[in-house]
Amino acid sequence: MTLLTDLAQFIRSQPDGCHQVVSYYLEAIQAHNDTLNAVSIPLRERALATAQLRDQELRAGHDRGPLHGIPFGIKEVMDVGGVVTTAGCPGYAQRHGIPTQDAALVQRIESAGAIPLAKTQTNDLAYGLDGLNAHYGDTHNPWDPSRISGGSSSGSAAAVCAGLMPIALGTDTGGSVRVPSAYTGIAGIRSTFGQDTRGLVHLVPIFDTVGPMARSAWDVALMQAVLTGDPLPSRRQTLAGIRLGVVADAGLSKLTPKVRTIYDASLASLQSVGFLLEAIQLPPFADGTAFQVFTVLGGVQALATHRAAVEDPSFEMDPRTRQRLERGTTFKGVDYVEALQSQAQLRSLVEKALTEVDALLLPVSPTTAPLKGVDQITLEGSSFSIREQTLSLCCIGALSGLPIAAIPAGLLEGLPLGWQLVGKRGSDLHLLALADAIQTHLAVPFQPMIEAGSQSPWA
Repeated sequence: MTLLTDLAQFIRSQPDGCHQVVSYYLEAIQAHNDTLNAVSIPLRERALATAQLRDQELRAGHDRGPLHGIPFGIKEVMDVGGVVTTAGCPGYAQRHGIPTQDAALVQRIESAGAIPLAKTQTNDLAYGLDGLNAHYGDTHNPWDPSRISGGSSSGSAAAVCAGLMPIALGTDTGGSVRVPSAYTGIAGIRSTFGQDTRGLVHLVPIFDTVGPMARSAWDVALMQAVLTGDPLPSRRQTLAGIRLGVVADAGLSKLTPKVRTIYDASLASLQSVGFLLEAIQLPPFADGTAFQVFTVLGGVQALATHRAAVEDPSFEMDPRTRQRLERGTTFKGVDYVEALQSQAQLRSLVEKALTEVDALLLPVSPTTAPLKGVDQITLEGSSFSIREQTLSLCCIGALSGLPIAAIPAGLLEGLPLGWQLVGKRGSDLHLLALADAIQTHLAVPFQPMIEAGSQSPWA
């Protein structure tokens, strides 16, 4: 059973089940959002009106499917008709009018019966991995509010983790679904690149993807099936014989001993039930070459996307965002062309590795959620940037365009660590079925300090 399955059963057992579910989550947001700052704009009137309509449809025999009546969050970089899109940035909100319609993927999910519940916080222009926002406030981690939630899909992750909503949309450029998923102990997916992104505020158009985030990988799969339009596979009943390529050089070589212990224990647990673990070497990801390619391509594209804002000193944005965008000016045309050529080679390298295994496995981050303002980790006497190390691990998604699921790997001192599971192009749903099987087996305890859900009517 998963939360969405529980909700679906409850909704169909009550004459006003959709309205009860939506009302519960709106009350949870009102009770806990001041502490977490995960929700930017509650869509209260629309959510309640849509819930009433969905209840009427069920009474009339019109069932839209697994998402019928399920409330969902929308990262504040996706348009919702009649509501300002801030992209976490006052300058963007001021320069762009109120959208008249929902983003294409939001429309698709609502057509499947789901109910837009709220918009969720993000980094300024979705440019960051920490969930800190100087304009609209920082998003706090439900496991420990003194720690970051991860970003830039910070609000979606924190809201799902704390039980303010059952599922939410995030976006992932260089790790913005996977990092907050790992730091809050939930599941998510960076979708295969190439979606319909109309109504999305882009950061790096050649990397940007949209993906659901939920506590369960299977719940992520239920929504992802609507986004892709593909049939949902059956849940896996056996784990023996699944081949996992463990990216040892790039993924496990730069971890502190305590962190390495948790990941090693996770691998041993998988091996004990029949997973076949094979060491995979991806040297360009281990030696920093891939990270440099990602930095060049991402930097130039981000600057091109927001060049008008950068060149306007009156445009209000976080100084850190402006600095990151201006970094794109330091690269030459030849740098960009060479980076594109390298990207093609790196993509081929990853795809070749996937011909030998069912999926690749590597950590999301070298640490649990850091304390706010902390970005250094010490390993063997040397100090490293947590942000750069995390991007080095996560840039495999941007450069390959392949689907990557994020799932909990274990707990270190009461805080979650996360795996990322890389699959073949277009295999999003089969990858999530595998992620679900791994998550179910590992059964990482879920114990955030802040959680609204113990008194739910469907519990």
